[in-house]
Order: sequence, then C-alpha cells, then structure tokens
Amino acid sequence: IAQMHIADEPAVKRFYDLRTQLDQMSADMTKVVVHPSHSLPFLQPGRFVRVNTGGLNFGWGCVVFFQRKIIKDKGKKANPRAAEEDLKKLGADGYIVDVLLHCKRADAATLRKLEAKSATDGDMAIVPCDINDASGETMVVPVLLSCIDRISTVRVHMPKDLKSAADRKDMRKRMAEVGKRLKGAIPMLDPVKDMNIGDPEFRTLVHKVAALESKLREHKLFGSADEAQLFTSYQHKVETQDQLKDVRRKIADAQSAVQLDELKCRKRVLRRLGYTTAEDVITMKGRVACEITSGDELLLTELMFHGVFNDLTTEQTVSLLSCFVFQERSNNEPPQLQDDLAAP
Repeated sequence: IAQMHIADEPAVKRFYDLRTQLDQMSADMTKVVVHPSHSLPFLQPGRFVRVNTGGLNFGWGCVVFFQRKIIKDKGKKANPRAAEEDLKKLGADGYIVDVLLHCKRADAATLRKLEAKSATDGDMAIVPCDINDASGETMVVPVLLSCIDRISTVRVHMPKDLKSAADRKDMRKRMAEVGKRLKGAIPMLDPVKDMNIGDPEFRTLVHKVAALESKLREHKLFGSADEAQLFTSYQHKVETQDQLKDVRRKIADAQSAVQLDELKCRKRVLRRLGYTTAEDVITMKGRVACEITSGDELLLTELMFHGVFNDLTTEQTVSLLSCFVFQERSNNEPPQLQDDLAAP
C-alpha cells in the first residue's frame, strides 16, 4: 500500500468520497422511486427505462409489460392474504417487467470474464450492446423491477406484437433515433413533481443528492482527462486497504480463538484447585490469590492453605518469600542453604 503513489492524493480522496457518497444516496433514492407503489403507474408500454443488474448497465429499453411475481408455494395459494403479504415484503423484487433491450448473447468465455450472468428466455446469458451495433439482437428481456434504476419521461409507440424480428428491428431504430435526437441525455421523471412522492425524508434525500452533485461538478477532477484513471487507482487502493483489514481481522479472530481455548484450560485448573466453583464463582481461596500482587499467586496460596508458614520462624518466612520476589538470574553457583531451609 505504501508503494501505491497517487498524484495529489488528498484531492483524489475527496473526489472519491463525494462519488461514493453520491452513488450510495442515489441508490437509496432509486429504491424509493422504483417501489411498486410509486413506479407501477408509470410503467406503460413504450416507456423508456434503464436496466442495471449484475454490475452490467444494459442502457435504455422500452417497457412492454409487467406482472406480479408468481410465488410457487401450495400453502400460499390456500391463503391468498399470506401471498399478498409476501409480495409487499418483496417490494420491487415482487414484480417482473418485460423490457425490450438491444443486447448480445454471451458465450462462456465472456461470462467468465465478466463474472456476471443474466438469464433470459431459453436460459441464455446476455451482455450489454450498443444500440447502434447491428451485431446485437433486440429482444424482450424479463427483469425484476428492482433491476430498473431510471424511469424516463420519454414514451414511444409500441406495436401490439413484438414476435417478429422486423418489428423488434423497427423498435431498435426508434430507440436509436430518440437517443440521437436527445444527444444521449434521456430526461427522467422527477420523483417529486412527476411521481408525486411527498415523503419528507425522501425530499430531504433528493436535496442532499442535488447538493452532492453540485459539489462534484465543482471539483477540479470532474470532467478532467485523468478523472477515470485517478478514480480507478484510488478505488484499487481502498479495496487493497479493505482486504488488508479483513486479513488482520481474521488473524485477530484466530488469535482470539486460541486465547479462548487457553482461557477454558485455565478455568478448568482453577476449578480443580478450588479457586472457583463449578459455576465459576470465586471461593475464599480464590479471593486470597486475588490479593497477592507479586510472585506466583497460585503457589503462594497453596503454601498458605497447606500451613507451610505455620511452623517457620520470621527469618525462614522472609527467606522463603524472597524466592518469589527476587527473579534476577545468576550464572554463579547457588548459595549454600542452611539445613532447615534446604529441606523440602
């Protein structure tokens, strides 16, 4: 990490923090916007919506149809009210929207590279494709309502049937023409003015997002030639730091597990010696050991409770206790002890 040098890192960090915070708040706002109670009235056929799922941005497509998700549970069929409650809990995941998208069918190598799969009819995986790329295929793709992250004000006329390739090709041309006329700036529904979302907390969130967008546009990196490269470099550094923290946490958890096993063994010894009860309550013997602040607490307590000091003179007691206080090692031969002290 120390070798990851980024030019003008404080400014890049500020830009990264703004982008990250804006992305998080935008995601929170999108969850409210695409909630069935707010978005379903606007999912008419021909409505432009943007699909973003599995880390892949499929761009703008047209709504064809939407329906509730079918819950395959015999118990729920017997109790429609329970099934209705489950749908409410699912929120945007409880509805499936058929969207006309221009995409490509991906091979296995592409899937492994992207590490993302999106199932369509026939369990064929698809990947994004530019609307003007003739090698792609315009198809109706069923997606969860939660996979839609933008709802546009734009609507185009939809044919009654999209089974024929000619009709789908004609729709691709219409979608491409819309993008060309609007120069890629597809207008979106205003969640407050158009969708009438009047929740005070949501309105506060909208204001915060607008303020962050303003700060981001004022940053010197915004729109610069090095914006993408510096952002990616700093993002890689942050990810590396997170990985390092995760490794350190795992090491700490492993050490804690080892210390926990050691603690269990020590508690077992204390119970056997009578310092605690079976319920880990400290006994009188344990309280005596707690009061000893120097030397070997357990050994001194055992000597006291076995009456070793009862028959010793003051000089002998001091001599014996000095063995527990004086811990300096000497390479010289041990001193010659008197017979009464040398005895076991």
